[in-house]
Amino acid sequence: MLYIGTALGVMNQTGSIGTRLLLVMLVESDEVARSQGVMAVCAATARMLEPAYNAIYNATLDWHPGFIYCLASVLSILAICIFSGVHAFLVRQQRNNKTVDKYPNFAVFRFC
Repeated sequence: MLYIGTALGVMNQTGSIGTRLLLVMLVESDEVARSQGVMAVCAATARMLEPAYNAIYNATLDWHPGFIYCLASVLSILAICIFSGVHAFLVRQQRNNKTVDKYPNFAVFRFC
């Protein structure tokens, strides 16, 4: 089980890499560093919220031991909805050919 957890843990940061790639495609070339800074601040803020998960788990352990997993699922579904909305926006922009001139890096995003 330890080896499976380690193998799956390698894939932990792939979402962050994909998010950074999408963000680079959306901003102008002179704003890439600024947008990456915002992403770093968001990641640091998310890490600061990890003790809140422990507090919620301890507070709801008697009431519903799996509540923290339900909460994590709701937050994950919310993130999936946000990323799906961004993806739909990018596809719509690409179909309208508005992104070809404004965002030259957007041509990499042609898998959809």
